[in-house]
Amino acid sequence: MNKYNNVMNRVRVYPVKTQEFIELNRVQIDSLENAIGHKLPEDYAHFLLKYGVSAGDGDVRYGDINDPLKSSSPVEVFYGIKTGDTYDLYQKKSGFGDRLPSRLLPIASSPGGQICISLAGDDFGCIYWWDQHGVSANPMDDCELIGSSFDTFITSLCLVDE
Repeated sequence: MNKYNNVMNRVRVYPVKTQEFIELNRVQIDSLENAIGHKLPEDYAHFLLKYGVSAGDGDVRYGDINDPLKSSSPVEVFYGIKTGDTYDLYQKKSGFGDRLPSRLLPIASSPGGQICISLAGDDFGCIYWWDQHGVSANPMDDCELIGSSFDTFITSLCLVDE
């Protein structure tokens, strides 16, 4: 059982481009970690085992880190491990090249940017919204902290009535 099932059921998550979730195994996670040169935070790795390449059914938003009762920007699609796919983590990491801070891994799309997880440093495991159109000399200046961990980020998700 995946510890994120309740949250994912709440936002009515579904697999993108397939009829059912394609669950990963630890070997695939290890292979990703070797390819990107960083260990994934355990909470995110656990999520990825079941919920990679998925989206919520409707307007899914994450909570505002400063006001948990207030929702923030939408989460469009969670990326996963799916070779050759638009939403593949390998492709997303390399696709942004040196514009994306090297310690960040894009894990989901959000309008105008990417939701990323920090893979190194004092902020290991923190979640950021990165403005992919930012022009700052320091790419971290184009980032906004949106979660102190993957757990706090994912449990803040809510489905906003349209």
